[in-house]
Amino acid sequence: MLGRLVLQSFWRGKRKKALAVASVAIGVGVASGLLGLVTHMGDLVAEDLRRFGSNIVVRPETRDVPLRYGGVTISAASRQLLESDLPKIKQNFWRHNILAFAPYLHAVVRDPETGREFPLTGTWFDRDVEGTDFRTGVREAAPWWEIEGDWIDDGGDRKELIVGARLAAALGIEIGESLAVERERWSGSFLCVGIVRTGGDEEDQAFTRLDAVQEILGDPDAVSQVMVSALTRAEPKGMKSREKMTPAERERFDCCPYPSNIARTIENRIAGSRVQPMAAVVRVEGDLLRKLEVVSIGMGAVALVGAILGVVAAMAQVIGARRGEIALMQVLGARRSQVLGQFALEGLILGLVGGSIGCVIGAVVLAAGASLFGIPMGIPLALLPLVLLISVSVVLIGTLPHAVRALRAWPVRTLRVEGI
Repeated sequence: MLGRLVLQSFWRGKRKKALAVASVAIGVGVASGLLGLVTHMGDLVAEDLRRFGSNIVVRPETRDVPLRYGGVTISAASRQLLESDLPKIKQNFWRHNILAFAPYLHAVVRDPETGREFPLTGTWFDRDVEGTDFRTGVREAAPWWEIEGDWIDDGGDRKELIVGARLAAALGIEIGESLAVERERWSGSFLCVGIVRTGGDEEDQAFTRLDAVQEILGDPDAVSQVMVSALTRAEPKGMKSREKMTPAERERFDCCPYPSNIARTIENRIAGSRVQPMAAVVRVEGDLLRKLEVVSIGMGAVALVGAILGVVAAMAQVIGARRGEIALMQVLGARRSQVLGQFALEGLILGLVGGSIGCVIGAVVLAAGASLFGIPMGIPLALLPLVLLISVSVVLIGTLPHAVRALRAWPVRTLRVEGI
């Protein structure tokens, strides 16, 4: 009987029910699209921000005061990091969040012709990491470098240089020319294959393969520091320190890709290292991501409020037109709970139908976002139950208060007014 009453209700008021479904579908569709966009936007923005520099630095553990020379930090530690340990940066729990890294080894050398001293930095340019299918170097970790000429081939056997623009002007060297360098008892010659412009300290340095600087220093496995570009999530403001957290809170905290978690994991993997997030970069990224999330969630909330108002208006008309039917059901012996149950079932069906259509609309919104941002995006499966729950709740919020108000009226008086 209840099923027949519900079917007849939908058939008689199909236009008004369609208006309610449309209100739910549009509101929930926009809201679900924005929720899906929020889940992707954080990673998208964080990945784009990684194009402007690394956010984690790995240095040797030392209490010595480092020497700053020519825009680079020359480690004063008696020991260095080991190049053979670098694959461990990618071989840990957060391996999928490590986008790129580049090791650096600095040596101060001199141009015998001009007598000018400058930092010679050895690094990886673009090479495979041993034991992984990961390829990295400064070409991935520092994509903003503007190179005039050619990149250095990590697998080559020639001694080649990429010279910073300011240093090249000071030394009077151009692409294709050789530059003699010396340091203490070592001397050699490098071919300039490129000139780099970054607008930063890199323009006062010269860059070559890591093994070349290791040869100059006489330490074949040495690395001064490693700059890591990792995909992270902003830590919530006002969060308790890890030491003050309960075991459950600490477990949840450790499972989030916060900069401090990734840094601690790398530090535990590489012996004798000190790993720190770059505070200024992490703070700016966190503030930006939090603002984007607040704006997107606010827009989703506005869309939901609009959907609720639309459903309230549509259902007010539907139930207003059914006051006589409600009064007749009461006169025939139907309890209030039975009448409310019928309207709740109708609201459930309307919510599920509107929510399903809303998911399709949300997918279309995300498809438009995917074409705009150039990455595949979709509604996460974990959000689908939430979207359907929201749509059903929206319909019930717009339906049940009107039904309760109609049930409070005297049935006989309502039948007389309706002429039944």
